[in-house]
Amino acid sequence: MIRILIAAIFAGLSGVCWTLSAEAAEIAVGPRKQWNSKRFAVEEFKPYRLTFKARVDGEMTFERNAEMLEAFYDVNRVHRGVNAPRWEKRFWTASGKKTGWNILFPYWTSVFSSVLTEYVDVFYAPRGAVELEIVFINSDSKALFYATEPVLRRENLSTVNVNPDFSLGRFCHAGYAMAGYGSSVQMLPKKEGGYFMRIASWVNTDPMPVVAGRRYRVEIKLRPDTFSGARCTVTFGDRSGKAVKNSGGLLLAKKATLGAVEVFRAPEGASAVSLMLGAADYESIRITEEKEGVK
Repeated sequence: MIRILIAAIFAGLSGVCWTLSAEAAEIAVGPRKQWNSKRFAVEEFKPYRLTFKARVDGEMTFERNAEMLEAFYDVNRVHRGVNAPRWEKRFWTASGKKTGWNILFPYWTSVFSSVLTEYVDVFYAPRGAVELEIVFINSDSKALFYATEPVLRRENLSTVNVNPDFSLGRFCHAGYAMAGYGSSVQMLPKKEGGYFMRIASWVNTDPMPVVAGRRYRVEIKLRPDTFSGARCTVTFGDRSGKAVKNSGGLLLAKKATLGAVEVFRAPEGASAVSLMLGAADYESIRITEEKEGVK
């Protein structure tokens, strides 16, 4: 691929420059540097889709080092000590303060491939957010991180939750980013096409906005060959992110039945719901609003 360096005179100063490729203009982020996008206007609790393409020119990639596939999933040791290039979403309030969903260890937002690959993230803007900034961060001391200009648009969802059928790709864990020490989650290919989600320990979904007083149907489907049944905890939270007491509950998806369905009413003061998902092979996870009078 032929590249023409643009504004190379600034590269030594900022560590960031633009290149042209056969496909699209790329942002080149140098070692230990970062690039900040323009700020996009967003509305709190509305769904959005972020897309861009990215690649890494360095040794720590899937193509050059097979261990990087394991490092991608290694939340426990923060990518096994690999300072992988990554992206971040930074939300801002009208008063200029940062806000967010308090998602810990967003493990899957790292880039480990030398092949220019499209990345997709679907998410809700958090409480109080009016602007979103995308930041490309290159923590590697040697590699170059290339990415195209990020594109943001509103998303139309058929469910309350994001990525219910895991259709966004093997390395897109949108909707299931709330990892932590001890968690283990992978998107694995199905023989019939598409992907299923394997959780070896646990993972939390991203918080999803709800309206107090309305009912929500939570449906879990497991793979026919799942290695385990699943235990799912439903938790409602208020605007501050704290759990609403005496609300939510459990779903127990038994291996024999391959699923579970329950309907929950969002309690007074609730503005979001999240699921803590136990070990199993998941076919789908769907949350939909249940109309009154429908059982």
